[in-house]
Amino acid sequence: MSHGRTGHWINHSQEHCLVGKKGLAKSASYEDCDIIVAEPTDSSRKPEELYQVIERMVPNGKKLEIFGRRHNLRAGWTTLGNQL
Repeated sequence: MSHGRTGHWINHSQEHCLVGKKGLAKSASYEDCDIIVAEPTDSSRKPEELYQVIERMVPNGKKLEIFGRRHNLRAGWTTLGNQL
């Protein structure tokens, strides 16, 4: 990553993604790494690779994005946010 976009004193170059499961939900694969390297995009826009990793992990499960915006809307996902 060339540089982040947030931070007042230092340049943040990472964001966190929380993955949770309810009950006995099973992951479809373990082929993905816990690091995604992607070029910075528009503010608050997540890398396409992030969605792909999650969709591979739970292809038939429910997926939730919180703090989403209009450009984060995606088929098969529930998106919550005050800017929708």
